Amino acid sequence: MVFESVVAEVLNRVLGNFVNNLDASQLNIGIWGGDVKLTNLEVKETALDDFDLPVKLKFGCLTRLVLKIPWSDLYRQPVIADIEGLNLIIVPNKGVIYSEEKAKKHEKGEKDKALARLEENRKRRRKPPDSASDTFAEKFIATVIKNLQVTVRNIHIRYEDKYSHRSRPFAVGATLEGIDFKTTDENWNETIHKEVVKVVYKLVSLKNLAIYWNSGSELVSDLADNAAISQAMNDAIVINNRKPSGYKYMLEPINMQAKLALNQKPETDNSNWKIPKIKLILDVDTLAVAVGKFQYQDLLLLLEAQERFRTAAQYLKYRPHLNDYKGHYRKWWHFAYNAIVEEIVRRRRNNWNWERMKKHRRSVRAYKDAWLKKQTEKNLSNKDRNIIEETEEHLDMFNLNIARQQADMEIDRRGLTRLEDQPQGWVNWAKNWWTGGGGVKEKGESVALSSGDIMTKFEQVLTIEEKAKLFDAIDYQENIPPTDYPKHFVENVVIANLSLLMVVIEDALTLKFSIITTRIEHRASAQAIKWL
Repeated sequence: MVFESVVAEVLNRVLGNFVNNLDASQLNIGIWGGDVKLTNLEVKETALDDFDLPVKLKFGCLTRLVLKIPWSDLYRQPVIADIEGLNLIIVPNKGVIYSEEKAKKHEKGEKDKALARLEENRKRRRKPPDSASDTFAEKFIATVIKNLQVTVRNIHIRYEDKYSHRSRPFAVGATLEGIDFKTTDENWNETIHKEVVKVVYKLVSLKNLAIYWNSGSELVSDLADNAAISQAMNDAIVINNRKPSGYKYMLEPINMQAKLALNQKPETDNSNWKIPKIKLILDVDTLAVAVGKFQYQDLLLLLEAQERFRTAAQYLKYRPHLNDYKGHYRKWWHFAYNAIVEEIVRRRRNNWNWERMKKHRRSVRAYKDAWLKKQTEKNLSNKDRNIIEETEEHLDMFNLNIARQQADMEIDRRGLTRLEDQPQGWVNWAKNWWTGGGGVKEKGESVALSSGDIMTKFEQVLTIEEKAKLFDAIDYQENIPPTDYPKHFVENVVIANLSLLMVVIEDALTLKFSIITTRIEHRASAQAIKWL
């Protein structure tokens, strides 16, 4: 079946990139059997490296990951996910070493994302979204939510910094006792829906979410072994409203319930459009926020350090691999000289070089012609494909956008037909929806997913019978026009109730607000929002 292979590929790719001790063969066996149990997973210290952040992972572990997927009755039995014991310690990345290959890869990835957004915006301006596709997406998502049950327990993510303020290291972290995402009946009692129901009820319970900021803190990452680190991280989690000693909370532990009701067919519920399509009720007991003097000082120092890193990132390729200035003055002066000459002097001279301008002009014209062919011809030649790839690699976003706009104007002027204007089946739409509009097959364009082409495999493997079964499960029919809701129909409602709000500035101010309620109503057909 197609879904097993899709889930197997996604889990192998994601977990393989972030977990050290993953047994891929055992994982595949578990997925195909519908029962995955992974314990004591070690998160790779390189997990954050590809993001080029000013931080790195010092320690990471996941105690337990359980997935139960009933393949034999996927559309009627619950899919259960259980995550327990995720501990992460993040520290400043002071030893950043410039890698030309990684820098080019990161730059290309960012450019590909920007180009994909431009192309998606262009398509939306030309052609309004397909309402039938939106209907399929809504029904598919509603079915997934109906069958999904998630439990998360004991999460602790901690950032430790001994560089921003060398005489007073600090630690900031978020802890969570648990989240439960369950299916219920109309009275919010847990249940399982084996058949298609008109209204799906989900209850989300959040227990003891807290954020702390300890100034002058001992660093957990300096402990002797991983077992001691894990124990210290687990001991810091607020359990059953028991707060550990020695922690100064900026956000006191909060408990919350979210009640979600999804009305899948408002047109047939016999309520005369009085029951909203989506109704969300948020109930929070107490929300307490506190800031102390040292916390505020540490926050300013952290923001200054991050700003320095962002400024220095532009010149990282010229920077010597040194942490101190003393005894290395000559190298630092060479660094300053090279940065100014390469980034300012030579770039300015090169911009007005006649040969460079002629080359740039030829490159933009070639890209415009190749892009025009890509938009209008089914079989793009290797030459044109190479022109697109090479030009997108060295040309900046401004010029690429100009060239694409020129190609679009020429297509309209010559009366050519774009490939996107040809009719598409549901699978082609599903591919675009699944990849977020950015996953395209051509090399150099796919940014939402890498070369795995998950939805391509989905299209190749899905049979007519499986397609019919999917449509039946989500109560969807092809070629049936979507319902036009009346303008007075309140489609979405969000209600938030807060019993007590406290804001504390240490030694200066304390504010308390009791019983805060707000209600937001959205009438999509009238493009109207009401806030009460």
